[in-house]
Amino acid sequence: MISGCKRNTRHIIVAVGLGNVEFFPSNFQHLPAELISHSSGYTSYESFAGKRVVVLGGGQSGWEAAALLHQAGANVELAFHGSGYEPPLENINERQRDIADKFFFLPEKEKDYLRKELLKATVTEFLLPLVEGKVRLRPYSDIICAKHVQETGKFEVVFRNEERVEVDHLFAATGYCPSVDKIMFLKSILPNILKEENGFPVVNFESSVEGLYFVGPLSSHHHGPTYTQIAGVWHTSRTIISSLLKQEAAITSTREN
Repeated sequence: MISGCKRNTRHIIVAVGLGNVEFFPSNFQHLPAELISHSSGYTSYESFAGKRVVVLGGGQSGWEAAALLHQAGANVELAFHGSGYEPPLENINERQRDIADKFFFLPEKEKDYLRKELLKATVTEFLLPLVEGKVRLRPYSDIICAKHVQETGKFEVVFRNEERVEVDHLFAATGYCPSVDKIMFLKSILPNILKEENGFPVVNFESSVEGLYFVGPLSSHHHGPTYTQIAGVWHTSRTIISSLLKQEAAITSTREN
């Protein structure tokens, strides 16, 4: 049984999504918050009109941020690891649905392959005319260093080719890094939750703590990338409902006996 502050319950389903798990490369973590943002943190970019900004990330969120920043009047550069635009996989939605209830039982080698295939950074075609020719593209451009310039209040980024650029703001469109360690309301029972080195709980939806379930991104390491998408909802629901019904039936039977 899991105890809360005011109530006890036999079951908790943790469905916290991607809040508080934004990933920032380690060489940016020293920068003050006013100079660097995760791309997920904005719905409007009007405050960046006239500013020089760099967006780091070659996936959908990076291209979207670059397009919206340009439309808001910012001077934008988009830097990314690869060579350029990569279209989404054909029939990816069907592929996700097809593996939703199979991934957990696959060999680890096949799981790794599917993670790489389905988590590849891709960009939908409608973004191309909103970015190409309007935003400076920097392919093969890791940022190896970022330094706050106290005198100007800006910061200098150094690209792998050693080019240096002084900018007003950096947007990290660098994805997410879910970890059970970041869920503060579970702090008291964290030592009892079996987890991988990367912070994902070991789950078949139910964790090593009886009655504690994880769904969504926190279940995606063991159940696959489908579980960061709507495609994973149906299998999640069926599995958890079945588990809860079996546990309740067992409790009822024990009481009757």
